[in-house]
Amino acid sequence: MADKGRRGASRVGKRGKPARTGKALPRTPSRTPPRTPPRTPLAPPTALGAPQPAPPDGPRTRRTRRASAQPPAEGGLVYVLSRAGLRQIDALCVERYGLPTIALMENAAAQVAAVAERMLLERPGPVLVVCGRGNNGGDGLAAARHLHNAGHATAVLLAAEPARFGGDAAAQLSVVQRMGLRVGVTNPADPRAAFGALWRDLPDPVLVIDALLGTGAEGPIDPQGPAAHLIGAINEARRLGARVLAVDLPSGMDADTGRGLGPANAPLVSADATVSMVGWKQGFLSAGAAAALGEVMIADIGCPRELVRRIGRPLTGVELRPRRAAGPHGAPDTPSDPEPSGLDGAN
Repeated sequence: MADKGRRGASRVGKRGKPARTGKALPRTPSRTPPRTPPRTPLAPPTALGAPQPAPPDGPRTRRTRRASAQPPAEGGLVYVLSRAGLRQIDALCVERYGLPTIALMENAAAQVAAVAERMLLERPGPVLVVCGRGNNGGDGLAAARHLHNAGHATAVLLAAEPARFGGDAAAQLSVVQRMGLRVGVTNPADPRAAFGALWRDLPDPVLVIDALLGTGAEGPIDPQGPAAHLIGAINEARRLGARVLAVDLPSGMDADTGRGLGPANAPLVSADATVSMVGWKQGFLSAGAAAALGEVMIADIGCPRELVRRIGRPLTGVELRPRRAAGPHGAPDTPSDPEPSGLDGAN
């Protein structure tokens, strides 16, 4: 859901051990990144809690891992939503149905934590949650609390000073602080320093949760600002072996276009999996978006399904067929590069 105004209306495969020679997170990899297996065409999105097909016959090299949570609305249909549509749904959830915005945040966080735990089954280890000061960050803070309660070593990195957090995100931060979770704060003068400090202190972090920017982000990202540096640090951690789980959408992605927020080289998180709240973002249909999304799982966070049906439109199987990304002059260039379906690449 979006970062802007959830208080009043809207909230709009398997890698080995991290290839690090020391505890510090370098600004550039010190060795050749681990090779990843060839990727397969994008499969339909996973609906959290939906029945899963039986595995195919023959030998399997990976175990199937699926998240378990609430079923999707409308008997399994997934709906495509624009940024404006998401804001409208949020506003009506509050104004017409009286749903507390923090209840939506709690539901979203529980879904994120459930997927994170499934990912940790494949490779247990510490979790680092990177949180912005909006509602996307609030989702991440609440998910960190759930993971801590489940016994996972969990640390939080704030993208801004605690005093700049407001509304539901501030409430979630207060709870996390009172529970004693380790919380680092980004220094604008050296945005990567706090990330590196937490990385060194955690014994081999295996999962980074990206809760930095949500669907409300619209303007271009300052390439020298904290958000750009943190996106770079998250991607570098992934190159070093950590897995990345994006909350709602990868930070830096425009919810409507599926491209980076800004010029062609705008910073964009590359995730292994994405938990998308309510429905499929319009931008996810763009050629090339799948390379940043990884596996997409749709989370039902309690919005009335009639709202989603009225404001969104059903996702079709045709729209999920792999497409080639446009080159510099609009001609096909390189094929989209999606992750295989299923956590850790299982079908």
